[in-house]
This record gives sequence, C-alpha cells and structure tokens, in this order.
Amino acid sequence: MSEIFLLLFILLYLSSFALLGRYKRRGREDYYSTDEDEVMVYRISTWLCTFSLAVSIGAVLLLPISIISNEVLIMYPNSYYVKWLNSSLIQGKVGFISFFFL
Repeated sequence: MSEIFLLLFILLYLSSFALLGRYKRRGREDYYSTDEDEVMVYRISTWLCTFSLAVSIGAVLLLPISIISNEVLIMYPNSYYVKWLNSSLIQGKVGFISFFFL
C-alpha cells in the first residue's frame, strides 16, 4: 500500500514541478548568478514550492478520488481488478495528506 502512496506522490511532485517550471519567470539573473548561496536559496525555494503545491493538489483531489473509488467499489464489488480500492487506501491517503499539512 505504501508503494501506491509513493507512486502517487511522485506523480504529483513531478506534475507540480512541471507546472511551476512552465510559469516560472525566466530572467538572466537566475541562470547566471555567480554566488553559490543565491543559487542554493533559489533551488531550495523551488523545491519547497513544488512540495507544497504537490500536497495541495493531493488535498484538493482527495474528495473526488474517494467518491469515484467508492462508486466503483459499489458497482463492481467482486471484481478482482478493483479490490485494491479499499477504504484503508483512502484512509491512509487522508492520513498522509494531513501529516504533510501539519
């Protein structure tokens, strides 16, 4: 089950990084800075923004995903392919999202 959470978080993190990279201001001072401290601060701030955006997107998508998975489980209760969509998966995801928000 933790593998599913890890894959979901990696997917959210990569999509957040791509989204931030698309809307990031591209100035010459960002790429040609000679001070290593400024470059490190710029990288750390980018990582923190990407992490917080990934957690926020995960929190926003939590309710629709749980509703859809519950409806799929109700429609196909004995299907082998949807047995991994159990309530402990959704509760675990709620726990991880709440942990990252605190």
